Amino acid sequence: MKGHGIRCCGLASSRVSGDRRRAKAAAAYDNKLAALGKVVRLEPYRDARTPILHRCLIHGEQHLLKPDHAQAGHGLRCCKQAAVQARADCRKATAAAIYDDKLTALGKLVRLGPYLGAHDLILHRCLEHGEEHQCSPAQTLSGSGLRCCRLASLQATSDRARTAAAARYDANLAKFGRLERLEPYAGALTPILHRCLVHEEEHRCAPTHALAGQGLRCCGFLPNSLDLLIRDNDDPQLLEPCQLYAYTVPGRPGLAKPGIARNHDRRAAQGRGLYGELLAVWDMPTRRDALLVEGAILRDASIASPVDLGELGGLAGAGEVREIDADALVAHAQSLVDSLAEHAGPWQVWLLDNVPGLSRAERKALRQQLAVIQPSPKLEP
Repeated sequence: MKGHGIRCCGLASSRVSGDRRRAKAAAAYDNKLAALGKVVRLEPYRDARTPILHRCLIHGEQHLLKPDHAQAGHGLRCCKQAAVQARADCRKATAAAIYDDKLTALGKLVRLGPYLGAHDLILHRCLEHGEEHQCSPAQTLSGSGLRCCRLASLQATSDRARTAAAARYDANLAKFGRLERLEPYAGALTPILHRCLVHEEEHRCAPTHALAGQGLRCCGFLPNSLDLLIRDNDDPQLLEPCQLYAYTVPGRPGLAKPGIARNHDRRAAQGRGLYGELLAVWDMPTRRDALLVEGAILRDASIASPVDLGELGGLAGAGEVREIDADALVAHAQSLVDSLAEHAGPWQVWLLDNVPGLSRAERKALRQQLAVIQPSPKLEP
């Protein structure tokens, strides 16, 4: 009688009332979203806590969001990600500015690539060498510089060591008084150009061989040969037995190598490519006799001409190799051995008579020695 109607009428009235309230709340929500200007609603409004689809007006993306969060200004997931990225970019920009200030204070590098992190590789330019390389800020701030700086440091260390070695080498050469270095020192085993102070010629020789007393190609001798024999003929080792030998050079027809040694087999085993077939060996009574015959062979340019051995030229013993027929070398050596065996006078006389390649200084020294041994005879110049 009061007009309430039955149950279905009450439910319909409740739905209508709920729809009016929801529409009113949706309109109010849309007004708040419009005022905020960040997102717009895409799905029907249900209530403040039920996530619904929204579109971000800043980033253009669509995500679910609770209306009460949107009204609080939280934004969508893209907005949160953008905020995190913005904070990271801010921190990175601050770190980059601090890093650039430190680089400016060091004065060695300038950053070219974007700053990523303290341990990430970044492109830099070296202000000293003008090169560009990648390096992490942690490495650059430690003072290590770029790759070009490290290579330059290694090169500078090597140059200092080479300069010191060259100075020591020059000092040792000065003690011998036979050779003078003409080219930059490149290592103990690297042949470089020298000038012979005795014969006034220029040839290449490895420093280790020069310091061993081998001389240059013009000298035509190895350690303890004629030059040292003339300067130091009182050495007791000169009276010890010794062998004079002759070998072919493997793979080089027309070349032969005379020499002396206590044991020619052991010397050949250590020859590293200079010793081929054994041509002849003579057991000399003394090392002095072996040196005299060897010197007579090596100093006679008309019979044994020095040759260029290429890669073998820097090896120990290469200065004894000559371009001569094997039979001719053996015959000539045998004649010298016989001549020395028949000689009854001082060895200095035999040396002057049989070695045409002696220098003026060597001849003068020999004559001075003979003047002490034989003061009366007059020797022809």
